[in-house]
Amino acid sequence: MQRRWTNPRSLYLAALLLLAAAALIPTNPVTSALSTLHAPLVTIIAPVSQAGSYVSTHLRPAARTSGALPIVRDEDYAELERDYKAALRTINGLQHAIAALEERPYYGTEPALIKRNVQRISADTGKGTIKIRAGSRNDVTLATIASAHVPDIGLQLVGRVVSVNRLFSTIHVITHTDFSPNLIEGVVIPPDGIADESELAALPRCQLRPSGSTLTANDVAVTDAERIAPGHLVLLADDTWPDAAQMLVIGRVTRVKDTEQPLHKQITVVPTTDLNRLGSFILRIPTEESSPNGAGG
Repeated sequence: MQRRWTNPRSLYLAALLLLAAAALIPTNPVTSALSTLHAPLVTIIAPVSQAGSYVSTHLRPAARTSGALPIVRDEDYAELERDYKAALRTINGLQHAIAALEERPYYGTEPALIKRNVQRISADTGKGTIKIRAGSRNDVTLATIASAHVPDIGLQLVGRVVSVNRLFSTIHVITHTDFSPNLIEGVVIPPDGIADESELAALPRCQLRPSGSTLTANDVAVTDAERIAPGHLVLLADDTWPDAAQMLVIGRVTRVKDTEQPLHKQITVVPTTDLNRLGSFILRIPTEESSPNGAGG
């Protein structure tokens, strides 16, 4: 029997080597002659390349570049919402910390004013007054607002200056029953704060009356009271006060209760610290540019 000197594998390898050589050598009569072998070589190689392409496509399919977006499950959405609220609380906390360091309110634009850190000399709890060591020589006027920094809270509204001489002044605290004006309007801020100051207009408001050591609002509409709960902060938002007092903390809601009027509820607001025991204050003195409105007592 005649022995075979070739096999398909040897023929296939020889064809590959021949194609490689044809691609590398310069164009000349030799490559022209080899071009006549193109059709037979393609006939040999094509079935093999098609098989390789089929295997690679099915073992590693191409990624989808179009189509419907993946469905977000309810539990995934709830987790994203929790993460968003946690991030919002963190941002609000940082903003409050920065505001506290700068001795300014959380919200609103800081008006033109002079700040003075002063010490208490004495207090008369019966009259609701505090005497401080600062007077007209320190730029104090009857439009001056007294505040105090409370850790983790910010600037607490203490009261307003009611008498001034050259060396000393007297503050009347906002909780005293004789405090004037007798009604103080505030806006109630939810525990998580607000993302944008434009939301302030939609928040519930109340008119507080001093009642000794607290302030009360007796006729809060039920629709507003439903959005108010113990722990909410109340900030001053009253056009009858100087700009230097706006957005200072009046206190924290401690109680929401029913009244004899079914359409109204009563809320109780307590300052975040005992105003009569404070030893130091931050005076916010409006300048001529910011003092005209509400400068009087």
